[in-house]
Amino acid sequence: MKKENNNQRVTIQASTYNNGELKRICPHCKKEKPLSEFGLRAMEPGGTVRNQSWCKECRSKG
Repeated sequence: MKKENNNQRVTIQASTYNNGELKRICPHCKKEKPLSEFGLRAMEPGGTVRNQSWCKECRSKG
């Protein structure tokens, strides 16, 4: 079994910290939502991982 090396850096972009929960504003719907409502994406192979800018709901409407 091949063991993968996980050296990716995670960058979290959030606008507020409210009651122990990170939140950010979706630039599409303009609503402040918990960070859990945003997906993650790799910026480049083996590079930084960061949260999506649009929330999952807006991305699904596309």
